[in-house]
Amino acid sequence: MDATTIIIIVLLVTITLWWVLKPLWTETVSVNSLDSQHNITELFYQRDTIYKTIKALDLDFESNKVSEDNHRKIRLKLMHRAAHVLQKIDNISQQTDHALETKIDTLLKRFPKTKSANDRTLLKMVRGELEHVVTSPTQLASTSKKTKTDSRFCTKCGHATDVNDVFCAKCGTRLKSTTKP
Repeated sequence: MDATTIIIIVLLVTITLWWVLKPLWTETVSVNSLDSQHNITELFYQRDTIYKTIKALDLDFESNKVSEDNHRKIRLKLMHRAAHVLQKIDNISQQTDHALETKIDTLLKRFPKTKSANDRTLLKMVRGELEHVVTSPTQLASTSKKTKTDSRFCTKCGHATDVNDVFCAKCGTRLKSTTKP
């Protein structure tokens, strides 16, 4: 083998390795982002379940089904649990918002620095569109919560279930029927 053949082989191997390994170096949608969206949706469902449980407890207390002492203890536990869930929602929201702002700034820094009025206007429009299009998981979860009225929650674990479900998908508990005969 002469030198040109060796150079061509090395070049082909290098190009092939680059082509095979390139996906490992490029940015993709992270699994953590998807997990955080799922987690925040679950947290919103937990929050709503706790609120509904507190309302039911208050109604039971008003109808004298629960003593004042038990009502106060249970309500306090539920309030602590709700505060814990809200704290988790806030933490995820702040982390996501900061990550999105950083991502937007990184994308905008890729634009060349020009002094043209048209370019500055275009840059402002792009920034506005990016901020409008990119939504955080908290915003997604809160908007999906508003449109999802056909859901209910498991009384045992608090997992969100569909109206047509007979069993909870998370814990397997038989759900109470919502249809009246």
